[in-house]
Amino acid sequence: MALLMAFLAVLSACSSAEEPAEPTPTPNYAVHVAPILDANCATCHYEAGPSPFQLDNYESVKQMTAIIGPSLTSRTMPQCGVDNSGECNTFRHASWLTNEQIALVTDWIAKGAPEGDAAKRAPLVPVSAALKNPTVTFTLPKYTPSAA
Repeated sequence: MALLMAFLAVLSACSSAEEPAEPTPTPNYAVHVAPILDANCATCHYEAGPSPFQLDNYESVKQMTAIIGPSLTSRTMPQCGVDNSGECNTFRHASWLTNEQIALVTDWIAKGAPEGDAAKRAPLVPVSAALKNPTVTFTLPKYTPSAA
């Protein structure tokens, strides 16, 4: 009888019926995407910044999703060519997105780029005034290549 009880206990513990997995929440801009773009893209992509369009607000990002995804997956952005792959070196403060961050952003785009609850977005850290208003301007002499 004890053997039968033990067999039934093992059998019930090895049930083939799997628990349904929790559905993965659809990523949204406010909670999932904005922190990635704010930390890695909005330092150049801000109003009157050095980049041709903003990535520091939902409306601007939503309009640019057609180029954001391919730019991230091809790793053409950031355009400085610095990576943290470890093949050559690891650079401190490089704006290199992880494969997981790229997958999250491209998944968000594929699912329609929902905004989410804007009240849940972390506040954007303002760009340093030193970057917005340079205090030194250099004028370089005209360059003429040698005939060699």
